[in-house]
Amino acid sequence: MKEFTETKTERVCVTDLRIGMFISKLDRPWIETSFPLEGLLLESQEDLERIEHVCNFVYIDRTQSTNVAAIPLSTASIVNIRSRPVSKSEESTSVRHRLTKLNVGNDGWKKNHCRNSYENITSFNKEVKVAEQVVSEIGIELTSVLSNIRKNQQPDYSRLSQRVGLLVESVIRNPDASGWLAKIHRCHNDIFRHCIRLAIWACIFGREVGLEKVEVRKIASALLLTGIGKSQLAEDVLARYSFTEPSEEYQKHIAITCDEVARFKNIDQDVIDILANYTERHNGSGYPAQRMGIQIPFGARVAGMIEEFELQLNPYCGKGHLTPANAISNLFKVKDVLFEAELVESFIQAVGIYPAGSLVELDDHSVAMVVSHDKNKRLQAQVAVLMDSQHRPLEKPVLIDLEKGVKKWRKVEHFAISKGICSASVPESLLYQAHEGLFKQQKSWLGLVS
Repeated sequence: MKEFTETKTERVCVTDLRIGMFISKLDRPWIETSFPLEGLLLESQEDLERIEHVCNFVYIDRTQSTNVAAIPLSTASIVNIRSRPVSKSEESTSVRHRLTKLNVGNDGWKKNHCRNSYENITSFNKEVKVAEQVVSEIGIELTSVLSNIRKNQQPDYSRLSQRVGLLVESVIRNPDASGWLAKIHRCHNDIFRHCIRLAIWACIFGREVGLEKVEVRKIASALLLTGIGKSQLAEDVLARYSFTEPSEEYQKHIAITCDEVARFKNIDQDVIDILANYTERHNGSGYPAQRMGIQIPFGARVAGMIEEFELQLNPYCGKGHLTPANAISNLFKVKDVLFEAELVESFIQAVGIYPAGSLVELDDHSVAMVVSHDKNKRLQAQVAVLMDSQHRPLEKPVLIDLEKGVKKWRKVEHFAISKGICSASVPESLLYQAHEGLFKQQKSWLGLVS
């Protein structure tokens, strides 16, 4: 939902910026950028790219913008937002005002939960081998959990928790390795693969905001365990999943999961609480209990936001995939409605619009996959080029550091990310081949300038 002040400023995600908008404030101090301190009128595509390079969201001043029509309309007109039934006394009141009156604002989660700062301590090449083994073991453990449930045996949560702890440690050492594997990892069960991606996003977010490791492990474990109920739903129920109106059949996965998890040996109560509440939403439009705001446990708020993001990238039905930039833009539009604003903005800062494992098109129209990046230089990533400018698969992927460029004869040729593309744009077989060629056979990093 948009926020206005007396000067008519509006907070906008960088993916929604258009030429003609006047930027009056950034998401960081002006002095840390090369932009003029008095603000910036976007006059060219180059201006848009420069802003995108350093910011995730900015503030637009309507009164100084030359193209007011370019500024996005209100949230409700762009995204179909679930709304809870309201009383007559509430009918003329905005969702945000109702939330304020009901005292469901921020509960100081950053102060209470974010007390750490993590730095990369291993290289991508080294960590990707470790992370691949960890992710594979998690898939095996999930299979074991489901097998025990089908046999009416009691699964041991501590086994899964231990492996998730290894994933947390790997992401803390180098998050890009697991981000890459979220796209590359093969799994015989699509729901398990979905749940592993959820767990990886949870670890990446937790690391970037400084959550305690044990907190990250609980959120990631809970997201993995959502697969218990989801895997027992009919395929057509999953295929018909709707963000705005989840069917009653789909909603049953919460009760199924909670009933089964309550029987686990050594299960953590916080994990059960996350599972019981992660489909609740900030404005009370979620299920099963229509809880609102801080009535929803912190871990469940994080888990719900992550699932909503991931299902936009990789829908159950296998159609309608969005790019990370578009999915982030949609989250931004429902901040303080489905999810509290500070949580959404922290997620955007943590993930960025071109996270590791995402697909991009370079300025020569070739297609690449982001391998790793510096969160302060998101556009100057290391990428694996998979297709040439005619979108023909390369015989061997070429790794390029966009900041350094590629040596060709005596010259250095530079490339840049032009746009993100959805995860369905490249055949999965090509992604697997790229991973095998780059990391399984000890290949050197091709195309890098030394």
